[in-house]
Amino acid sequence: MAEGNSEIPCGYDEDFVNPIDEDLQCSICYVAIREPVLTRCGHRFCKECLEGHMSRYSYMLELGFEFELDFELDFEFQRQACSCPIDREELVDRKDVFPDKATGRKILSLFIRCPSTACDWTGELREKKDHLVHCESKLVECPNGCGSCVVRKQIESHIDNECPLTAISCPYASMGCTKKIQRKEIEAHLQSTTSLHLAFTCSTFKETTEKLDALQKQVEELKTSNYSLNAKIEAQKQEITTLSEKVDTQKREWTAANSSLDSKLDAQKRELSSSLNSVVVTHRREWAAAISELDSKVDFQAKEIRRLTNETSPFVWKITGFNEVLQLAREGIVPRIYNEFYTEKRGYKLSLRLYPDGDQTQRNRYVSVFVGIMKGQYDPILPWPFRQQVTFTVIDQQYDLSKRRNEVGILNTENTPWRFSGRPTSEENPDLDGIDRLISHKVLFTRRYLENDTLVLKVDVGPHDSQSDNSYSDYDDWY
Repeated sequence: MAEGNSEIPCGYDEDFVNPIDEDLQCSICYVAIREPVLTRCGHRFCKECLEGHMSRYSYMLELGFEFELDFELDFEFQRQACSCPIDREELVDRKDVFPDKATGRKILSLFIRCPSTACDWTGELREKKDHLVHCESKLVECPNGCGSCVVRKQIESHIDNECPLTAISCPYASMGCTKKIQRKEIEAHLQSTTSLHLAFTCSTFKETTEKLDALQKQVEELKTSNYSLNAKIEAQKQEITTLSEKVDTQKREWTAANSSLDSKLDAQKRELSSSLNSVVVTHRREWAAAISELDSKVDFQAKEIRRLTNETSPFVWKITGFNEVLQLAREGIVPRIYNEFYTEKRGYKLSLRLYPDGDQTQRNRYVSVFVGIMKGQYDPILPWPFRQQVTFTVIDQQYDLSKRRNEVGILNTENTPWRFSGRPTSEENPDLDGIDRLISHKVLFTRRYLENDTLVLKVDVGPHDSQSDNSYSDYDDWY
């Protein structure tokens, strides 16, 4: 059997949340193993417990007690050798005993309760030291050194109200005593300074009496002043009453006068209203005729302005709020936007369709533009079929004109004569042609093609350039 131990345990004598296994208990101190070591015979002990066991064993050898060891062995071996407390296997220090760190980590991971019964904390054994530093329920010594042990959360109250070593003011501080004495010395201080405290008390009493006399005198003066003020207040009340009566009389007189004036004003209002109504009716008729004539002139001028604007070349299309237009196209809500213009005064009427997110073949990559022939008022005097070259230019809106890099796409209608075969018989020919890769989305946002969220598209219509073909900027292909 393992040897008994009547001393304080070397292991962890803690309140564990769950019962601990027997193989985690030291067989010498019978509590959880602290710094576990493992013997070659497979038993675990606290390091300090086993060292104490070996020290006692060696000490007894030196005194000459006979055990199972052979005394003919070398004396130094006798000092180091001992037996296992469990099975009496011979052990040699530092050779047959090994640190068991895995078991140590396992024991430190066990959950314990706080040693203070008023504390609800539970945590791993390794966290106990940090917890006790801040535990409000732990008993700690008074910092003043009075010898009392007080719960940490009550230390401040103990120092302020109980600690005999706390320096406090003399009870006669309000009388003039400036001494600060430890609480335990307060009685001795009161007895040794009775005469001084009595002098302080008499002086304070005298000052208080003088202040009371002065206050009494002020009270009497205030009473006299109050009587005088009350008399003045009564006189003013009488004046106010008299004035109120006069005001009431004047109010009645004014009311009667106002009533007469109101009657006269009402009659004048009715007369003026009748005159004004007749004048207003007359002027309204004149103004309505003048406004109608002006509206007709404005409508005519607006139509002329629109006609002249649309009948000029090149045609410039400013598309504001382009990011919103592009987003609506990506969501499929408004895939394209529309415009129309005349190529020149008394020229061809063309329609434009711009796809901000590209047509079906260039979706999510390019801006596409297409043109169509519309029925115009000058078609009878124009040559047919339509054989003009259409040039689309996305303007780079740099402030420095020399640094601008416009994106250009050229539509040569001779390459697609079937789309522009003849004069329109309906509002618009069904066939369209254009540039499906006018400008890529990547290029569009690299320079200043969008200024204040506005895209500017210029459309030129003119004779064919023999060197041109349906094309677009080479810069576009870099992306």
